[in-house]
Amino acid sequence: MNKSLNLPFVQMPDYYTRLLVANIQNNTATNTNLEMYFADHPHLSALIKKIFKDIDAEGFIGKILLINGFTGIRNRLASAFIEHASTGIFPEQVNQNLIKEALQLEHNWRHFTPQGFSRGFLLGFYLKMASVSNRISANLIQDRHLEYMKLSQGKSQRIDWLMLSVLHFDYFLGPERYMSCIKAQMNFDAIYATLSEEEKRVMCLNMLAYGSSIGDMSFFNSMVEHV
Repeated sequence: MNKSLNLPFVQMPDYYTRLLVANIQNNTATNTNLEMYFADHPHLSALIKKIFKDIDAEGFIGKILLINGFTGIRNRLASAFIEHASTGIFPEQVNQNLIKEALQLEHNWRHFTPQGFSRGFLLGFYLKMASVSNRISANLIQDRHLEYMKLSQGKSQRIDWLMLSVLHFDYFLGPERYMSCIKAQMNFDAIYATLSEEEKRVMCLNMLAYGSSIGDMSFFNSMVEHV
């Protein structure tokens, strides 16, 4: 291992990340629920109106949703939050180049998660936010990590946690040994059991940092049962 694998805690807007862990389908009922959610979170609503003035100068969120859909709003918000983390200012016009890594990550892993979930994008957003302070690379998940998944026919709603598990097993076991585990159809528990106590500790701390950042401790809580 040439470089330690340490994921940082990142202060992220929970009223936004909460949307990225949800199952959000593109339909009228969803748009209605989203309008209600935005109305219950005035700061989020105000930001949407600010960065979508080119779509509706009066800031009618129902119209913005109809034209852009949830994904369009999600993407601009992420760009705005990243720029704010970097400059301390929310922009009038967002730079969506800031989310290109997150979008690419989501695209690459799209076949392994059901439609309607933004958790792949969420992990990419987390990595980009962490990279703002140079604490980690926004491109931590590499193409080789995707190769392991090509041996699997399953899909996961929690694709972000799956990606992080793949990242750690590849890092600790090495590509050849980890690929052998997959070909032997070893499950998570069996592969995790092959790690040293120190490797388990590092993995748990990293999962804790990520879960705390996104406001979702479900996977970590189930994982610590194996420690």
